[in-house]
Amino acid sequence: MTSQRFSAEGFDFFQLLRNMRASSRTTFWNTLKVNGFAFILSLAFISFTSCVDQDFDAPPAGGFDPNITPTLTIAELKALHTLEEYEQITTDEIIHGYVISNDEAGNFFRQLVIQDETGGIEIRIDATDLFAEYPPGRHVYVLLKDLWLGDFNGLIQLGAAVTGQGNNRELSRLPESLLDQTILKGTFGNEVVPQVLTIDEFNLSHVSTLVQLNDVQFAEIYAGVTYADTVNQQSLNLEIEDCNKDRLIVRTSGFATFAGSLTPEGKGSITGVFGVFGTDLQLIIRDLDDVNMTGERCQPGGGVTLAIQSLRDTFNEGQGIAPD
Repeated sequence: MTSQRFSAEGFDFFQLLRNMRASSRTTFWNTLKVNGFAFILSLAFISFTSCVDQDFDAPPAGGFDPNITPTLTIAELKALHTLEEYEQITTDEIIHGYVISNDEAGNFFRQLVIQDETGGIEIRIDATDLFAEYPPGRHVYVLLKDLWLGDFNGLIQLGAAVTGQGNNRELSRLPESLLDQTILKGTFGNEVVPQVLTIDEFNLSHVSTLVQLNDVQFAEIYAGVTYADTVNQQSLNLEIEDCNKDRLIVRTSGFATFAGSLTPEGKGSITGVFGVFGTDLQLIIRDLDDVNMTGERCQPGGGVTLAIQSLRDTFNEGQGIAPD
């Protein structure tokens, strides 16, 4: 049988045995002490290095915020704007906010919507796939100097400049090359909790903020249809309603990845970024995860739905009319 050689960091045990035969007992023990000590050190080194974590420490989850203090709230910034006009920001002002839009599914395009505790605003940006660097929940700081305020049919926006003349003027988008020096990235993974509202509670202070509606459904004519026109890649305005028949537009781009999906036929909740277009109030969802409508639809006529047993109890009690 062939013997295997055992070696640790250059130590040969079988060579040591041969040395024992060729040398005196004293020489052998001296050699054993020296080489044995080397052997023990080698084993200790191997054991130590095997227990050492070779990975570098990762930064804390969520990243870091820059050492910057905002000078304006978003509500204060928007108050500087007059509809259908343009205002350049000439002082060193700063706002902060959390990203609430998401262009990954294509229903937002070259725009970033952020909100703070006072309101929200849309930033026009000449870049796509913003979700990679600015996902929902990312904390950002916007350096406002030299940016412009404007609006598109009542929706207040931030942009890089004003182009065009007369009635053809518009707010240009912030170049991608200026993103890192204008919109400073802070922590990420922050939870932005949508404000729960009913359809009749909406007003312009909620524009460009994340909202949620409960106990709503797509109106009958819009239930079980595609969110948008995928054939012509056209956006569509569908309507949701509550059990009191109050309605709100849900607008979806024909380029959204879910444009060809069918709207649910049940009742439930919907979350999205609240917007305005002229006199129309509307909701823009980010993807289908924002829609959860699996419950039973409202009964015709609206109001409270009574259980059959409740109706029987009412009849047995001798009441001649149904309760309100």
